[in-house]
Amino acid sequence: MSLLGPINSSLRHFSCLAAVVIDDLLEPNYGGYSPESEDILQCLPEAEHEMSVLKTQLSSLLLQKKKLETRIARYKSLLGSPIRRIPPEVLAIIFEFCCPEGGRVRRNEIIFPAMQLSQVCRYWRNLIHSTASMWSSLSIVCSHSEQSIKTVKPMLTMHLELSKNAPLDLEVSISSSRELEQFVFASLALHSVRWRHCRLKPSRHMLHSLELSAIRGRLPLLESLEFSSPLDDITPNLFEIAPKLRQLQIYYHPNLQLPWKQISTYTSVCTCLPTALEEISTVSEASEVTLYRCSRLKALVPGGQLFHRLQSLTIVVDRSDSDFYHLFRWLTLPNLTSLNISGEGHLPESLADGQEHFHAFLGRSSCTIKSLSLVNLSIPDFEAAALLSSLTYLSALAIHEPERGFKNSTISGELLRSLVFSARNSTPSLKLNHLQHLDLRLHATLPAKSIVDIVDSRWFPNPEHSAAVGVDSLTSVKLQVLQKAGRSTATNIEELYEALSVYSMSGLQFYLSHKEMGC
Repeated sequence: MSLLGPINSSLRHFSCLAAVVIDDLLEPNYGGYSPESEDILQCLPEAEHEMSVLKTQLSSLLLQKKKLETRIARYKSLLGSPIRRIPPEVLAIIFEFCCPEGGRVRRNEIIFPAMQLSQVCRYWRNLIHSTASMWSSLSIVCSHSEQSIKTVKPMLTMHLELSKNAPLDLEVSISSSRELEQFVFASLALHSVRWRHCRLKPSRHMLHSLELSAIRGRLPLLESLEFSSPLDDITPNLFEIAPKLRQLQIYYHPNLQLPWKQISTYTSVCTCLPTALEEISTVSEASEVTLYRCSRLKALVPGGQLFHRLQSLTIVVDRSDSDFYHLFRWLTLPNLTSLNISGEGHLPESLADGQEHFHAFLGRSSCTIKSLSLVNLSIPDFEAAALLSSLTYLSALAIHEPERGFKNSTISGELLRSLVFSARNSTPSLKLNHLQHLDLRLHATLPAKSIVDIVDSRWFPNPEHSAAVGVDSLTSVKLQVLQKAGRSTATNIEELYEALSVYSMSGLQFYLSHKEMGC
């Protein structure tokens, strides 16, 4: 009920009193004593009471006014807040970038990024709960007994419910509890028709379970699979029917039945050479193959060379067997255009001398390698130069020095000078007339000029000039300089940036970064 009614009534009553009594009493020659004094004494308490009522009503009105002002300020803040003006579709995309990995269960923690975001406000919570893609990624890796069904079930259930019909990206490896593993795989198997990208490491018991066997023939969306399981004599056929499966990574399980002929990207992990070659021959339609830590065993020698039409080959070596040249002894790859070789861990300073196998491979395959990447390899500069000299059609070159230490094993001043093109020199050591993309990571032990000279000699903004000299112009240069904390360096970053920015203004795609290494 409004308070204005009683206020107006009181005012009218007081006005009436003033008109009838007060004006008469205030007339001239009033003597101070009159029978009307009794009336005045009666009116005073009434007027004082009315004043008290008005004060109470006024306080209530002021309180209402303050509440309305607060509400108006909140409404205005909602209208003026930038985050409130973002369309929900755009805000949902921002949230997805904030939670790229989804929910994760580890040894002693459960990471729930979507849930944390949803606690900001009701609007965010409703939006996040209605965005299925934010709940479609789940990783459960437990190698100890800190987690149980009781702690994992709420997150797993919430992800499966809120992801609705969205494709699922899963990582599951549970060796701490058979009960937990069975519960997780059984829950996920009910949604196998939504599996898209999977990294699975089931135990031998789980591999034979009825829960996991239920996924056979129910994998219509599966695109990539990384599978690792204990060796067994049986032939698992869980993934035999997966019409969209294209990417496959296996940790030694030769008996696994898969749609091998439809695999386009294949990775063989930690296998001996004969087994790796056998696996590659099985994925006959693969265009990209990775041999990850493929070791030689003297007792096991391949039966013959492998002929394959793959286009991209990646070789990852480690300290136990850092010689990658021996692999080319058994390969014939006529369609190979991209070769990537990288080291893992602390490799020896020099690799075994086996370049004759690589040169024989090139002659036997008659392939045209256009892209070469050498990452984290401690090979000497002369060995890298010999490797590059045989790749005359190379258009993309990446050499990344290992981050450890503070010296360049491969990228030396001599190697950089050999990359400088000179039309006057009829017999340069590394002409590489088709080089267009250069990517270097090096320690700051070389002068900036040694890099600038390469770019200057290979920058031809005029296509006619490039055609006249018979050399393709560089189109992109990416550099990362590793600096030792607290130590003076020979490579001046500012000088390098200023010198190469000139070419960037003329059209060269130029990227420069530096990283400070610990002492």
